[in-house]
Amino acid sequence: ILARLGVSVASSIADATHFITDQFVRTRNMLEAIAFGKPVVTHLWIESCGQANCFIDERNYILRDAKKEKEFGFSMPVSLARASQHPLLEVNMWNL
Repeated sequence: ILARLGVSVASSIADATHFITDQFVRTRNMLEAIAFGKPVVTHLWIESCGQANCFIDERNYILRDAKKEKEFGFSMPVSLARASQHPLLEVNMWNL
């Protein structure tokens, strides 16, 4: 599906447009994706894009894990929306 849509797997989260996973795990890549405000979506998004033969709105495919979100006290959609407006890992060159 990725090749047909002209997409390649990014070598870093900074270069990625989306993070695809089916479960919430506190890995460096996932936490960076959230901090950068990259949409964290399930594999169903890729499958749906493949069926439509184009990229579709990812909002209905954002990963939700009520147990983990409650355990860590966050909401994935809210966290992604906030981070996309003000990335947590944004580097300000003037402060270096």
